Amino acid sequence: MDPLILISAKIFVAAILIMGGAKKLTDITRFKQVLAGYGFLPTISIAMVAFMVPVIEVLLAVGLFVPQVAGPAAIGTFLLLTAYAAMLAGAFISGRRGFDCGCSWGKEPVEARPIILVRNLALLIAAFLLILPSTGRAIDWFDLLNGGLCAAAMLSLYAAFEAYLSIPGTGAKRI
Repeated sequence: MDPLILISAKIFVAAILIMGGAKKLTDITRFKQVLAGYGFLPTISIAMVAFMVPVIEVLLAVGLFVPQVAGPAAIGTFLLLTAYAAMLAGAFISGRRGFDCGCSWGKEPVEARPIILVRNLALLIAAFLLILPSTGRAIDWFDLLNGGLCAAAMLSLYAAFEAYLSIPGTGAKRI
């Protein structure tokens, strides 16, 4: 994989993890409600998981930039995002509807719905790219600049999708 693609994907995924982890840590009570809404965790474990998950997200994001642990952090990131997608798909398959998926960066909860699985697939693809080996091509300042700009564009698209989900009439149902 070309290093420029890896740089872009790494910055994008790390930013998503840090923003998601920070959001969860600043409102643990809401995140506990989100976890309970999925209906998969025993009530006794929700408080512990609600604290551990955002800490793990932030640690994985930082780990992506530490050469000694970047490989394991990439695998951990892919597995974490796979678990999120599996929980959401599992909730839909089991017939759960009308719960806050915890997928929004906004202040308002957003009802879980299948379109969010598409977004999760895009995140999984970006995380999968981090696992692939680099071609070893030397990178320079221009690659770093382009990687940052590409990641900024991906984050803008992600934010636009989040905004779209919150527009009345797009199937975004506030709960």
